[in-house]
Amino acid sequence: MKHQILTAGIVAVVLFVATVFSPHPTRAQSPRDSSPMPEGSISPQVESTLERTAAVALRHISEARFDINRKALPHAHREMSAAVRLLKTIRDDLSTATPRSLIRTARNHLKYDTAAQVLNDLTSLDDSLDRISTYLPTDKTRSHIDKARMYLVGGDTRGAERELDRADRSLKIVEIDLPLLKCLRYVTVAEGYIAARNPDKANEVLKLAERTARALYRAEHIPLNRAKQDLWLAYRNNSTQRKERLLLFLERARESLGQASPGMSPAGQEEIGSLSREISTLRQRQAVHEPIAEATLKGLWERCQALVERSAAYLSAGLSEAETTLSGENDLIEARLHVAYAETYQVTTGEPDKATGELAKASGYLEHASGSRTVSPADRKKLQGIGSILDYLNAHSDKGDAAVQDRYDAVTDELDGLIQNM
Repeated sequence: MKHQILTAGIVAVVLFVATVFSPHPTRAQSPRDSSPMPEGSISPQVESTLERTAAVALRHISEARFDINRKALPHAHREMSAAVRLLKTIRDDLSTATPRSLIRTARNHLKYDTAAQVLNDLTSLDDSLDRISTYLPTDKTRSHIDKARMYLVGGDTRGAERELDRADRSLKIVEIDLPLLKCLRYVTVAEGYIAARNPDKANEVLKLAERTARALYRAEHIPLNRAKQDLWLAYRNNSTQRKERLLLFLERARESLGQASPGMSPAGQEEIGSLSREISTLRQRQAVHEPIAEATLKGLWERCQALVERSAAYLSAGLSEAETTLSGENDLIEARLHVAYAETYQVTTGEPDKATGELAKASGYLEHASGSRTVSPADRKKLQGIGSILDYLNAHSDKGDAAVQDRYDAVTDELDGLIQNM
């Protein structure tokens, strides 16, 4: 019985990690084998290590539940501690781990070194971002690092710390970080229940940990990740010399979006359909040698990234995306999507009318969430603050300057915090 409990979870984790950490999980059986891949992709050896680590972590969670059921609480506690260590290892082995570690080092140095000394930390940070920029977007991170550098030159350590913190958050791979964070939190809470000699509560929380992990392995998440990666590669290969590669990546992204659509809610299907139609139009333009602006391709990638993050938020919360009745939690997830879209239209592609439309949608979801009886007074106050910032952005929808970007960053930070804690 115990081994039966483990089998489904282990298979699920293997599928998840192979999906997330592999450029294209089905390449071994696909004509895509000969396709050009981004330089610096994660190596098969590292991918295999992460895969095994994730499988063993879930095994420890299942072992802990088995031990709780047989009243072996000390054994259960050891299994949970082992799971926490392994989950943290997965988090620390992501492609963004090196620059994020360097950012945190710089933040630590701010506490006891001079601003001039901390400036030296940013040089190695720039180098680490260069190494991952061929397969991961780093422009927003660089923007925050540049602002931190400017603050340090001026001796403003508080401003530098704020920008370094935002640089750190900009490097999160949300579709991985969010479920890992949730799973870590659940296991840690379960450890507390075991310490308090409350095994029934511990078992219930561990069920949530398993559900959170398994939810991310649903099939619709796989093609969304593939589409996001191919759109990034299209953006990186936008040149006359790489026309065939650009067409290939756009077509692959369109195909992947088509595979993702059936598992989505009506709202998700509508967003995917719109994105897919725009990709088809771009392919037609590229086929007749009509140039495509880099901002257009980057905007497509950003919107696909927002859809991936939306899907990860639903799955990590254990919510069915196909639900048509919106709860307060769903409102936050949908609001974040439309804030991300608005940022793309306002900052990246310079389409103020579209930005205004997306801000209106986001405001509507936030207003609905604020009216929920389950929202605490503190969270309601945060939602009102977010609403005020959205009003400012709406009034300045024709601008995409640093002040506008700062406000989008602030809104995203607040929404991410609310979603993670829901």
